[in-house]
Amino acid sequence: MSSRIRYKSNDNSHKSRENYIESLYFTLQYYYIGCPSWSWHYQFRIAPLLGDVYHYLDENSNKNINSAMEKGFKVIKLDLYGRGFSDNPNVDYTDELFAKQVIELLLELEISTATFLGLSNGGRVISKIADLKPNMVENLVYVSASSFNNHENLENKDVSMDEINNFIENRYPTISSGQLSDFKYPENYPDWDDKYEELLKFDGFARALISTLKNHVNLDSENKEISDSNKTVYTIWGDSDSVVVYNQIKDKLNKLLPNRFEYIVPNSGHLPHIENQVDFEKYLFEVVLK
Repeated sequence: MSSRIRYKSNDNSHKSRENYIESLYFTLQYYYIGCPSWSWHYQFRIAPLLGDVYHYLDENSNKNINSAMEKGFKVIKLDLYGRGFSDNPNVDYTDELFAKQVIELLLELEISTATFLGLSNGGRVISKIADLKPNMVENLVYVSASSFNNHENLENKDVSMDEINNFIENRYPTISSGQLSDFKYPENYPDWDDKYEELLKFDGFARALISTLKNHVNLDSENKEISDSNKTVYTIWGDSDSVVVYNQIKDKLNKLLPNRFEYIVPNSGHLPHIENQVDFEKYLFEVVLK
């Protein structure tokens, strides 16, 4: 004779499912790497139902990746150091650090060549990958990329505790809501800032952001080498990107990558793959990856 225990959780909400996934990550990192935060804790009385966790993962997975996999493409997505749920090591957050992280992963997976897509700061990373491992690159796809901005090369790139504390005190209260500027129509994404809010709980996140900004340098020489190599390059921008404003960099883009293929995604901001998934994917699958 067997029986099944049924219960209904009052905490079985979107927030509890998200918090439960974080607890799994926290536990793994605690035992294999070290405690990511001494203040973090699971916020609910009981765990959500397994079926609800599955549906949460399905609802919140990257829809573009799902589309690519459904079309038979093999896709790798990773959280770079200091981003998402990756580790926040006490190092300089340079483009080379991120690029080597990606390269090491591909070598470990025995992947010799790939098409690289870099969104926002990820554009800087794929430029550096092409610089370090040009033979690994088939095509480069820049989406709202920050690879082409001008940056002052700072002499002192260390991050002090005063800077970290000041950043937490002055930026943390508004940094999450500021992520809504990624969209042309932020009213369509009322919970978007909640996703970012969770990252603020992890030790080392503030330092990672500050160090990344301090280590931004011009990538003109790397991008010129890409152009000279005759690799196929695509640039994709939202028509209303207010984060990396296209009109402010288009002259430099034309100079550095004159032979690139370009597509402006209508009705979208800094995240065109989310805000206008249909037009973005039509170009990605029918032109870039045809």
